[in-house]
Amino acid sequence: MGSPVRLLVLLASVCAFVVATSAAAAQGGPLPAPARVADDALARAFERGALSEAEYALERARSLFRLEAVRREFGAVARPDPHAATFILRDLAFRVRDLSGSERREAEAILARPNDDDWPPDQEPHYAPDAIPAMHCDDNMCLHWDENAGSGDAPPEADGDPGTVPPWATTTMGVFQNVWTKEVDTFGYREPRPDADSDPSGDPRLDIYLLDLGAYGIFGYCAWDSSAQASRTRAAYCAVDNDFLEFCGDLPCARRVALAFLRVTAAHEFFHAVQFAYDAMEDRGFMEQTAMWMEDEVYDKVNDNRNYLWDSALRKPHRPLDYEKDLFQYGNWIFWRFLSERHGRDTVRRAWQWADAGSEGPNDYSIGALRRALGEKGTSLHAFYAFFGWANRRPGAYYEEGASYP
Repeated sequence: MGSPVRLLVLLASVCAFVVATSAAAAQGGPLPAPARVADDALARAFERGALSEAEYALERARSLFRLEAVRREFGAVARPDPHAATFILRDLAFRVRDLSGSERREAEAILARPNDDDWPPDQEPHYAPDAIPAMHCDDNMCLHWDENAGSGDAPPEADGDPGTVPPWATTTMGVFQNVWTKEVDTFGYREPRPDADSDPSGDPRLDIYLLDLGAYGIFGYCAWDSSAQASRTRAAYCAVDNDFLEFCGDLPCARRVALAFLRVTAAHEFFHAVQFAYDAMEDRGFMEQTAMWMEDEVYDKVNDNRNYLWDSALRKPHRPLDYEKDLFQYGNWIFWRFLSERHGRDTVRRAWQWADAGSEGPNDYSIGALRRALGEKGTSLHAFYAFFGWANRRPGAYYEEGASYP
């Protein structure tokens, strides 16, 4: 491995490269590049100029819900990772205005809320025309579902009576209430932006929809449906799978397993809605890594995010912190775990406060926001990132749960 001094110099130089490249996406800069989901036929069509950014974003969003149709047109197109839907839809939402005619209408249909009646039933993901709409609300959120027991989108034990709340809907609402309490009330993050301007009902509360997303291999996502929003901060709605049973594979899916999937999905996706209230145009790596970290903060015993550590700095220390290809933006949540264990959970929140792109926010971008948060702790990004690389040689000694990391 070489001497500690040589390792520190090497890691510091890597960190300097990260800071320099991130500075190109400065305040008020261009849109974030479309998410590179895979090196597949769709990515190659984009790279050779056969698709514009907006067209690529539309086709990638179509691949979430109509993968076979996209494959028939382009060839070998990969199924996106279950966590990728939020940013695929973000890419499309930012570029809707660059589309026209039938393409723009299809993009708007994909981004529309599942209970929006303006779209035909073949435009997924939406409730069917014979849906029996039902909802359950508290002061902050409204949970929506289809009470038609014959619908694939209905939660288990739906009985056709919108006046009753199926047990899984009650469970889902309880999980999101706990997530809101932890992330907003306890950890101190900004609550999601009110969506009265974009919600057809004019209700400002966060809307969450139950859908059969498992049929598409998707856990959940958050998006926005109004292309009229011009701010860097956005009001979102969220959707999660209606039972999580499809993700158990060939194993019997006990309720506790489905509940574990629901919990980490809610913690992760809700935090994206929180992030959008700070800056919806932020660096994808920053957003995904901290959302994966948040899963562990809210539901420490689930540990699903450990499945991504094979593609993280623990195994690939040569990659920059903001590397976004492959699954690194998910696996490298480990950096934020290291940061929060060394300097406290609030340091991550301070990074998001420095990234705030609201009307009076400092609007630092990604690495710059992190650098400022570390500066408040009396250290530099260079020094801390070097320490992070050194500690990763012995995770069992430097992380609270490091002995359990693969």
